[in-house]
Amino acid sequence: MDCTSEYGTDFIDSMKYAKTAAITIARVLKNIQAKTGLKNEDVYLIGHSLGTHVAGMVGQIFKVKRITALDPAGVTYTKDVPIDQRLDASDAEIVDAIHTNGGKGLPYLGLSFPIGHFDFYVNGGILQPSCSHSIWDGIKNFNVLYVVGVSFVPSMCAHMQAVEYYKITINNRHGKFIGVPCNSYRSFKSNNCTVSGPNVTMGFDLEESISPEIINKGPPRKYYLDTTSTYPFVN
Repeated sequence: MDCTSEYGTDFIDSMKYAKTAAITIARVLKNIQAKTGLKNEDVYLIGHSLGTHVAGMVGQIFKVKRITALDPAGVTYTKDVPIDQRLDASDAEIVDAIHTNGGKGLPYLGLSFPIGHFDFYVNGGILQPSCSHSIWDGIKNFNVLYVVGVSFVPSMCAHMQAVEYYKITINNRHGKFIGVPCNSYRSFKSNNCTVSGPNVTMGFDLEESISPEIINKGPPRKYYLDTTSTYPFVN
C-alpha cells in the first residue's frame, strides 16, 4: 500500500495517519473475505519501517496469522507508545522482526527493543557491513543519486537492508540466515549464549523452523546472526 500521495513523505506527518491507513487495509481485507471466503489464518502481512506499525494496527482490527517487521520504525516509537498505536507480539499469531538499524533516536531509524515473538538482530542490529561498500558500488555504476541519497547515510542504508535480507530468503537459493538465541550480541560473538532453545531461520521460512511450543514460551525471544558484506550475504 502506497500512501505517499495522500499523506506525504514526512515521517511525523505520516505517523498521524498510520491508524487511518490500518483501518483502510483492514476494511479491504474484510471485503475480500466477504467475497472470496478468505481465511484469517491465510493472511500474512509484511511491513517496513513505519509500515510495520501499520501492519500491527491492521492485526488489531483483522486477525492475521503472521506479521513480519522489516526494521520496525523507531525514532518516536518507544516502549512508552501504547501497544494499540504500534506493533506488538499480540497483533498476530506469529510476529517476527528483522532489526538492522536499531537505536535510541536519530540517526538510528529503527527501534532496538524486541517487539515480537522472534526478534532477529542482524550483525548486532545497528549497522550493516554491506553499507560500507554501497558508496563505491554506486560510483562504479555511475549512480550519483544512489550515492548521495542513500549510500551516503549509513543509517538509511542499514535501515533498508532489512528488505534486502528478507527478499533473499524468499527464493532461498543461497542458504539460510540462521538466528541463534542469545542475551546479547556481545555474548553471541564470544560464544557465550546461555539462552536455551533451538536456532531459528530468519525470513520467509521462519515457520518451518519453529514449533507451537516455542511460540507458547512467549516473547521476547532475541536471535543474533552475522552476514557477509556482499550479496547474497548468507554467512
